[in-house]
Amino acid sequence: HSSMTSSSSSSSSSSSNFAFLRPGMNEQEVALRCRLATIDPPFKIISTTALGQHYALFIKRRIRGGYNLFLKSAENREGFPPPTTQPVQIGGPFLHEEAEEMARKLEQRLARKPLFSLSHQPAKISIPLSRQLVSLYPLPEAAHEDSPDCYLEPGDEVYTECRLAGLTFFHSGIYAGDGLVYHFMNEADASFTSMLRSFAPIKGRIVLEPWIDYVRALYEPPDGSWPAVYRVSYALRVRSGRAIVEWAEIIKNSKAFTHYDIRKRNCQHFSSLCSIGASFSYDMSNSAKSLGCLLLKPGSTIMGGGRVSPRRSLSDFQTTEPEEHLKPTNTRMK
Repeated sequence: HSSMTSSSSSSSSSSSNFAFLRPGMNEQEVALRCRLATIDPPFKIISTTALGQHYALFIKRRIRGGYNLFLKSAENREGFPPPTTQPVQIGGPFLHEEAEEMARKLEQRLARKPLFSLSHQPAKISIPLSRQLVSLYPLPEAAHEDSPDCYLEPGDEVYTECRLAGLTFFHSGIYAGDGLVYHFMNEADASFTSMLRSFAPIKGRIVLEPWIDYVRALYEPPDGSWPAVYRVSYALRVRSGRAIVEWAEIIKNSKAFTHYDIRKRNCQHFSSLCSIGASFSYDMSNSAKSLGCLLLKPGSTIMGGGRVSPRRSLSDFQTTEPEEHLKPTNTRMK
């Protein structure tokens, strides 16, 4: 399921021009491959990971000499617009031959299960984590009225929108299927603003709750409507949905997420640890939101509209480092 072109490849025939297409591909897969094939560099590999994600690897010459390796990916997901990521540098600088060799080795690695987590990437490869490389795809409002199984698959990472003090935050979770969601919650009964008094760890726990309870866990819009909900997509999918759900259960039963810390641990880092094997906070990587949290002092009167549940708090949104001691019970989930 791969193809490779280089400056030494012939481009005179139409068959070589479309070597990245394979028999049996559906219309959407053909469109995704064609979109990836528009990359200009003469050396590129267009292939599919062991989890079915289409991607392209290519090299570009650096102004100061040497070559960098880049990744561009796409995903064929029914019910969502086909996302194609922006090219992201994942390695370099290399010599030209070394860059091509790294691309071929990475292609071979991406073809084998289990894939690597983003906290333990192959040597000389660094797929970065940033807000710019995370895509949020809105779910229709019907997802709240119908079964979320109509729009989500087990293992999907989801964000539900919370508006606080004029800023939009997201409470994240892992969809387990059958209308249930794993998410990291604060056990305190204090209000949102009073929780900001403490930068020390606060008791928390991972819960498995019905979809409706998750969606309205932290925030209810003042007009009584449903909070917006999004499916989260990363530049590279490294775990199957089944493995992500199993990781959520493993972490839930561990002692890794028993406390919140406003600076180090939150719901988003729990869900990303399940999804990609690395802790990442979409909200806290935004400097404006991070500053906004500091400005929301106890007793502040600048809270935005909507009801914040008294049993939840903003500490859901803080960060943690990868938990190196967590080990799966099944080697397929590494």
